[in-house]
Parts: sequence; structure tokens; C-alpha cells
Amino acid sequence: MKKENKLKNNMHQSNKNRTTHHSVHSLKRAAQRGIRNPWIDMVIREGKVIFKQGIRFFFITKKELRFFEPALQEKLKNLVVVMAGDDNTIITCYKNKDAISHIKRKSKRLL
Repeated sequence: MKKENKLKNNMHQSNKNRTTHHSVHSLKRAAQRGIRNPWIDMVIREGKVIFKQGIRFFFITKKELRFFEPALQEKLKNLVVVMAGDDNTIITCYKNKDAISHIKRKSKRLL
């Protein structure tokens, strides 16, 4: 279990230095939902990651959120960025107040 956490942290660290690419779907959804690219980049760079079903889910925790400006806190609150597990392609992004618990309940593998 500890090795798995170290691997997750190393994988997350490597994302901070790589450029990300949006899928056509993620660009469309971000525009529809009013989510800007700098916010997406900030969540990937500063947030936590959960690996499920071969996909990475990035989010900012409540503890981390308090270090941002109040205006930015509202923008980043409940924002989830979904990224492919094998490359740095952003699949989609969305806001959901129960996202973390919902992601954690997902099965480890796609059925």
C-alpha cells in the first residue's frame, strides 16, 4: 500500500512539469460550464489526484483551498479535472460538491 501511494505521488509530481492537452470533448465541456484553462491548470498543478479505472481525477481539497484568494477559492471549489491515465490528455472537467466521495466509490477497474 505504501509503495502505491509513493507511485501516485511521483506520478502527480511528474504532471507538474509536463504540458497537458485537451480533448475536443474537454474544450467543449469547459466552455459550456464556464471553466477556464488557468483554473484547470491550477487544479492539476496544485491539487490531489485519485487513480481509478485507468483515469486520473484531480481536485483541490478544502484544506488546500484556504491558501488561495477568496475569489479564486469559489472558482476552484468542487472542480474536478479528469485526465487519461497513460498520457496528459484532459478528458473532461466538471463541478460536483460530492465528487471526491463519488470518485472513491468507483470500482478500481472498468467493468
